[in-house]
Amino acid sequence: MIKEKQIEVRYADTDQMGVVYHANYVTWYEIGRTHFYESFGFSIQEDHEDGLLYPVSEVNIKYIKPIRFGDVVTVKTSLHKFTKVRIIYYQEVFNGNGELCSTCYSTVTATDRDTFKLVRLDKRKPEVFNLYCKL
Repeated sequence: MIKEKQIEVRYADTDQMGVVYHANYVTWYEIGRTHFYESFGFSIQEDHEDGLLYPVSEVNIKYIKPIRFGDVVTVKTSLHKFTKVRIIYYQEVFNGNGELCSTCYSTVTATDRDTFKLVRLDKRKPEVFNLYCKL
C-alpha cells in the first residue's frame, strides 16, 4: 500500500545554491507519514489528545537528485516494517518530471505522552496494529 502526497516547493525551502535545503526533506517525509496514517481514518491529533505520541527515533535519507523552487514534488509513503512499539516507513520523493530524487527510511516509536515510555500498539491502538498487520 503506497500513499502519495504532493507538495509545492516554496522559495523559502531553497538554499543559497537554489536547491531545496536538505533538512526540508525531513519535513516532507513527516507530511508523508502523517498523510499515510490519516488516510486510513486515524488522527494524529486525537492520538495526542489520548496521550499517544509517535516521535521519530531514526531517519535515514539518501539524496539522489536536487529539487528546485517552483517544482511540485510527490512524497510516496509505504509501510516497511513494524513491531508492537515501532513503525518503519519507506518513503520516496519524486520531482514534477517523475524522477526519483530522495529515499528515506523513517522509524517512529509509540510512546506515552506524559512519561515518554514505549507503549505497545497492539494494546494501546489495536485498530492501527491490526490494519498494519494486514498491510
